[in-house]
Amino acid sequence: MNAQPGHPGKLAVGWAWLRKQTAGVRRRLVLVATALVALALAIGAAAMLLILRQALLGAADRATAAKAQEVVAAVQNNSIDNVDRSLMATSDVVDIIQVVDSNGRVILTSRASGGGSALQASIPEPGAQRTFGDIRLDGGNTEYRGVAIGVSTADGDAAVEVATSEGRAREVVLFVFILLCAFFPFILALVIWLVHVLVGRTLKPVEEIRSEVSQISTTDLSARVTVNESGDEIAALAETMNSMLDRLEDSYSRQLQFVGDASHELRSPLVTLVGIVDLAVTTGQPIDVATADQILKPEVTRLRDLITDLLLLASADESGLRLTNVDVDLDDLIDEQVRISELSHDISIDATIVPTRMIGDPQRLSSMIRNILDNAIRYSSERVSVQMSVDDARRTVRVEVSDDGPGIADDAKEQVFDRFVRLDPERDRRGGGTGLGLAIVSEIVRAHHGNVRALDSEFGGTTIRIELPLDTGD
Repeated sequence: MNAQPGHPGKLAVGWAWLRKQTAGVRRRLVLVATALVALALAIGAAAMLLILRQALLGAADRATAAKAQEVVAAVQNNSIDNVDRSLMATSDVVDIIQVVDSNGRVILTSRASGGGSALQASIPEPGAQRTFGDIRLDGGNTEYRGVAIGVSTADGDAAVEVATSEGRAREVVLFVFILLCAFFPFILALVIWLVHVLVGRTLKPVEEIRSEVSQISTTDLSARVTVNESGDEIAALAETMNSMLDRLEDSYSRQLQFVGDASHELRSPLVTLVGIVDLAVTTGQPIDVATADQILKPEVTRLRDLITDLLLLASADESGLRLTNVDVDLDDLIDEQVRISELSHDISIDATIVPTRMIGDPQRLSSMIRNILDNAIRYSSERVSVQMSVDDARRTVRVEVSDDGPGIADDAKEQVFDRFVRLDPERDRRGGGTGLGLAIVSEIVRAHHGNVRALDSEFGGTTIRIELPLDTGD
């Protein structure tokens, strides 16, 4: 009967039960080790029994052949009636000895009843030897194997047949098989116990690591996993776990700081806006044009820019900046942003621009240049410089924006590309920035597979140096 739609079949239920019962590394390793040992024991036992059987049959064949040669030596060129009857005596490995004439008639036998059937229907040529097996005499159940050797006697051609019962070898093989069947369960039980103990000891450090990690809370990532001094894979796992915790703690701290800084930055313009609105509501007076132009518009603009920057950085954190790469004339973008900055800030910028064509996202590259220029103008005294150069051998372009402002300490040059970093109390929100400009620059440069650095400028201020490959690609 087929399983009803929506209901698991018996096979699926059985498989699910089996997976549940074998859950856990220790159980699975024990099962796998037991299965492999059982398979190895079975293969070894089969091979041993086969070898034992062949060895027993080989020994029987050698014994029958030796006895046959002995009888042949006695009857060869002599009358069969003169053969010493003691030669026809059997032993533990020889059950039948008989001489058969060319007509297949038994003329001399070791059997007490005498006569009987020949083991072979035809005799071999004199001097020839023939091996036979699985032969039953006179309708009996006993199977024989042996050898027949042709011989010339004074009475004519004959054959000496010597055989042994195959049941003797089968009984020995069966006895050994029973012993193995009785002994193997004890071996498997010992293997199961040893593997269970050894795997448990091996996995104990892993369980200790898991226990320590489970006690680390999401709000306190300062704890670390104990690293043993064995230098093995478990120690490497613990070191890797600690490295991951280091990164998580650093990321969590930066996230908290980012959220706190973003909240503070967002609160400042909102407080201003809410205060003015409350004042208008309380006094019943409309907001005049001067207030709207001098206070409301700058704060709303700042709030808009801050939200835009936050969304851009959030997108970069999630999946990286998405670029629409095309052929770009970088010199045109820089020239355009220089002219816009000069008009909007009433400043003269010393620019050295060289024709440069590269692959990149023109919108992101324009934003990058604008943010660097805004940062330089905001903190400059009276001088801003833009210098471009192209390295044809390395297929890179370098853009340097310098100012004559207060500069940045050497130990803080890397921090300026972090978010909401304020290295100087004088560089506050009154400068008009969001504190995210250089962080956005860093993300855009990274997306274009370039690098950005903060250096000391020749004017005593700061130089932001950007190097971009001309062939960025995807």
